[in-house]
Amino acid sequence: MYLLLGDPQDPLCLSVCAALEARHYPTRIIANPLVQPARLAWRLNNEHSASQLGWAEGPLLSDDDISGVLVRSPGWLDPTGWQPEDLAYMQAETQAALLAWLWSLACPVVNRYPAAIWYQ
Repeated sequence: MYLLLGDPQDPLCLSVCAALEARHYPTRIIANPLVQPARLAWRLNNEHSASQLGWAEGPLLSDDDISGVLVRSPGWLDPTGWQPEDLAYMQAETQAALLAWLWSLACPVVNRYPAAIWYQ
């Protein structure tokens, strides 16, 4: 499975998705793998990292099931219902977790943001 992290209406994500699917590669566009409807379970320690990514429908993907990732968005949260200071905190924590998870994947990750960009 190829994951495209970005807005489902992003023209680049749609174009890459169409190109991959034309070659019969399973592909999924995800706005943010750390919020619903996606579910990410990640276990890591000093020696090993393993994750599973799932949705309400379909099977869980393990790290080995992910063939590649294209990052188009840092996974923003919907600000509705958040107090500004709480939103800023949760956004920073979510982005840190996403950054760490992307670096833990063994597959190619295109446009993997360096930590300095996420912590401005």
